[in-house]
Amino acid sequence: MGGKEPFEKNQPGERDQRDEGKQPGEREQPGPLLCLAAGLGQSGWAVFDGCTVVDSGVVGLRGRRDIARTVRIAHQVDALTSIAVRWKVSGVARCRTAERSGAVDTKLLDQSIRRWADEMGLPMRENTIRTVRATVTGRHSASKEDFCYAVMQRLRLVGETRPTVEWEAIAVGLHLLMSQETNRNSSPPGKGRG
Repeated sequence: MGGKEPFEKNQPGERDQRDEGKQPGEREQPGPLLCLAAGLGQSGWAVFDGCTVVDSGVVGLRGRRDIARTVRIAHQVDALTSIAVRWKVSGVARCRTAERSGAVDTKLLDQSIRRWADEMGLPMRENTIRTVRATVTGRHSASKEDFCYAVMQRLRLVGETRPTVEWEAIAVGLHLLMSQETNRNSSPPGKGRG
């Protein structure tokens, strides 16, 4: 991703297992980033390695509404753990979606994902879906179709078919990349430009 490394686990000067056998200053780049568009029924996820989407999908229990919210959330957290371990992610970026099911359910989901990231030792950045949409499309109120198409277009994935929640997760990573690029380009000379 270049520039700042917002998902480093260690404080400056600390070393971890990835640094074994390396000289100071030769630190390996942080691992892949797990991007989430979390919802009560389903959550989209995407793994970015640098500027590339290496994998994406949807986790959750489809259909049956009679499943308790705690069971739905626990199922998602278990699936996210498997993804994070498989890809050896170094951080999480997430957008919070507006849920119609009620504030209690949304708070429970938010708390569960924050606790999961903390227990996994993964730093997490959060934004609203409106902020992500505005970055990707230039409008907070872009329709889902316009939003998904803008993501496809920016990543040269036009024609691929994926669920909206999966495109939203990909957009979280795209938002982060675009924000970092904007920050680098707006830095005074000698401060972040390379």
